[in-house]
Amino acid sequence: MNNEKQKLVPAFRFPEFENDREWKALTIEDIANVNTGGKDTQDKINNGKYPFFVRSQTIEKINSFSFDGEAILTSGDGVGVGKIYHYIIGKFDYHQRVYCLFNFKNQVSGKFVYYYFSEHFYRRVMQLSAKNSVDSVRRAMITEMPIYLPSFSEQQKIVNCLSSLDAILKVEIEKLDHLKDHKKGLLQQLFPIEGKSKPQFRFPEFKNDRDWEVSTLNKISSSIFDGTHQTPKYTKKGIPFFSVENLISGRKNKYISREDYLYETRNNKPEFGDVLITRIGNIGTPKVVDWEYEFSIYVTLAVVKKSEKFDSYYLQAYIQSSRFQNEILRRSLLKAAPCKINMDELRKCEVLLPSNKKEQQKIANCISTADELIESQIHKIKALKKHKKGLMQQLFPNVNSLVI
Repeated sequence: MNNEKQKLVPAFRFPEFENDREWKALTIEDIANVNTGGKDTQDKINNGKYPFFVRSQTIEKINSFSFDGEAILTSGDGVGVGKIYHYIIGKFDYHQRVYCLFNFKNQVSGKFVYYYFSEHFYRRVMQLSAKNSVDSVRRAMITEMPIYLPSFSEQQKIVNCLSSLDAILKVEIEKLDHLKDHKKGLLQQLFPIEGKSKPQFRFPEFKNDRDWEVSTLNKISSSIFDGTHQTPKYTKKGIPFFSVENLISGRKNKYISREDYLYETRNNKPEFGDVLITRIGNIGTPKVVDWEYEFSIYVTLAVVKKSEKFDSYYLQAYIQSSRFQNEILRRSLLKAAPCKINMDELRKCEVLLPSNKKEQQKIANCISTADELIESQIHKIKALKKHKKGLMQQLFPNVNSLVI
């Protein structure tokens, strides 16, 4: 066993600091003040003058400010505990259950503390909790948290490195927002709005075609059904079993036996080319079955069987249109817990179809291209975040073996 004292230095150190001293062990209360705000969520004002930090990643607005300067803010309770961090210089107000770190001592970079705190605080919170989740943060969890500081110039070098990466991330996130807005515009232009039977934009080769046909899901598909209403007996491997969560995440993490699969799908089974629709909890998210392996579904998902009457990718796109989304929500039980749409109501939902299947396919290809661009951008952002996470682990000392 190695009894040598662990050196408080990072795995990677910029060349000009390689011969500098070890990082100094302090606590948050040694380098900053900590308090909470005095406002409630209901105090927010749309289009207010100042940022208003509440217990979420979303920054609200307000017309008052209780602080003017450099600060770090984090949620004191709720689902955001240990996961939400904001850094600001300027005037702002904040919620009574939001903690504010401020008044950073001389030779301490507030932005460096922000990066260090956001990297290590969640682990500290979990260490101090007997549960798998934490309901609230006590002030001492923050003030007594150890923090390790290099010289001020090394702090600044690390801040500059991470800030440059943050700037790149910001640009890429803005690109993603633009792509999503572009897709939203396409959905508005390519599908008829309520009360109309033609879209605002029609591809030139179809401009002289007749108006779109008005139908319903149960008229264009031979079968629309949901999954099993009973929680199955899961197995470590076997036939994939999907629910709303799997459709949203795209992950396979639950399986059932072949025997149970054959029983559950004895009357109806989802297959390649069918369209899945979420109907409980999350309502109205579509997904074409673009895989050929066998699978089964839970009651939270509905299946629209493929048909010669429609292109499956067209239907997937149409379901995302505001016209369909508005109708499915009108037919849903939004006050139920969880919210849901009954199968009979889903079957009655209106669908507009171009009579020419080539027009359906052209629209589907257009929306699919937008989806591919969005998905590619999401992967790019994930890769950048992963790179940043790895970089932070290299730039800060490894404190995983220490009690923090």
